[in-house]
Amino acid sequence: MYLSTSNTGWLRTTSYNLTQPCLIGDCPHDRDPATCDAADGREYASKCPSVRPPHDIRRGSISDHLRRGWPIQELAERVNATPKVIRKHYDVRRARESMLTRSELLAETTKSTNTMSPPPQPPVDGSTDEDSTANIDDGDDRDFFSDGPVRI
Repeated sequence: MYLSTSNTGWLRTTSYNLTQPCLIGDCPHDRDPATCDAADGREYASKCPSVRPPHDIRRGSISDHLRRGWPIQELAERVNATPKVIRKHYDVRRARESMLTRSELLAETTKSTNTMSPPPQPPVDGSTDEDSTANIDDGDDRDFFSDGPVRI
């Protein structure tokens, strides 16, 4: 099910109705609901200073996803916005909070993809590393690698 605009403005109307305080209690703006234009149906619901438009719900959702550690690129695809737009208009995290979120994501990623090899095991035949490297420096290639005496 996609949430999109419609002729009746269902999402917008629902957002206004759910955030209009005088529909569930007293008006915080000392208005009489019987004479208030904002309380008179969906056409004027946006006139109430307390109502929140659907875009506030979108902004809150995107900000919450960022705080939970969603990568901006993946979130951009999910909410149909560019990463640049998300950074400019929706990312309300402070610099330190963003850094901590990235650090946590990096720690989780490296923990799950850690491919470090186990420490080397001793040879089965009982030989040591000294035995296997004994013939490496036989002196035959000294002239090949040396440019002569080193001067400092």
